[in-house]
Amino acid sequence: MTENKYGHSNSNVLELMAHHFKSLDDKIILENNNLKGKYGIVKFYAPWCGHCSNMIHSLEFLGSELPKMGKPFFVAAVNCTNKTVGNDLLAQKIGIKGFPTLFFVNLEGQLEEFNPQSRSIEGLLEEICNCTQRYNSNNTCCSYSNNKLICG
Repeated sequence: MTENKYGHSNSNVLELMAHHFKSLDDKIILENNNLKGKYGIVKFYAPWCGHCSNMIHSLEFLGSELPKMGKPFFVAAVNCTNKTVGNDLLAQKIGIKGFPTLFFVNLEGQLEEFNPQSRSIEGLLEEICNCTQRYNSNNTCCSYSNNKLICG
């Protein structure tokens, strides 16, 4: 059995599988009714990757706190080594070359480039703000201070 870092019941990060995605033209679309109309980030990871493991706290925090702030936002992860559900083939199709690889998900479920300056909560929040600003002024811009989110 392949280890999932986020598969436990108390996780604030959704563990996604290949069947949650579809190809549409030259794009990969996240197709999950529970996530429609929400922005998000998806981390493609390998359980053995130290950089991936180091991000767990940041992603768990954001997955928990952003929804509490009234933000239509989710955090998800895909274990690229899980061959039993086709995640390895999905990673290959998307072109994952290293771990972790992050994507922003727009309101239509399309995966977009997501390149935070750092993998810290602050770095992730800054890039989330940059991505959501492309779509509207009611974006997800928050800062992090004293282990709390401050959203404007």
